[in-house]
Amino acid sequence: MEANESMQINEGVTSRMTLGGLLNNYTKLYGSNVGGTIVKSEATEDKDKTAKTFTATVRSQSGGVHPVTIKLGKDRNGAYTLSSPCKVDCNCATYVFRNNEPLFKMGASLYTRFTKKPSKTGRKANPENIVTCCKHIYNYVSFLMRRGDMHR
Repeated sequence: MEANESMQINEGVTSRMTLGGLLNNYTKLYGSNVGGTIVKSEATEDKDKTAKTFTATVRSQSGGVHPVTIKLGKDRNGAYTLSSPCKVDCNCATYVFRNNEPLFKMGASLYTRFTKKPSKTGRKANPENIVTCCKHIYNYVSFLMRRGDMHR
């Protein structure tokens, strides 16, 4: 986190966005061709068994390392799937400057990053406020699905 950023934790998983919705929006905007490597991955279920938190370290193709967190509530059938309400977080610039504000408005941002850094062009990075995720979150969810830790 940069010196000109502050962060607030948003508890619980009361979100109006599903993980599948985030991935669909990402695919519409950017396609599905993302690279990167999952360096470390773990999952923990809350004590009351109403939410599960997936954390990973994702190494991007450019060599950057990004911690990713996905917190899922249970879907209508009591499972953790793409239909589950979610909250997400990543520390990459795309997430912080393009994704965090729309995610926050939908209740889907795990941490609220209030940034004071203006864009280089003076324009808003995501003027339509499209609710989506970054490639690191997309890559991690794809990894979890391939491994069988998450289902459609």
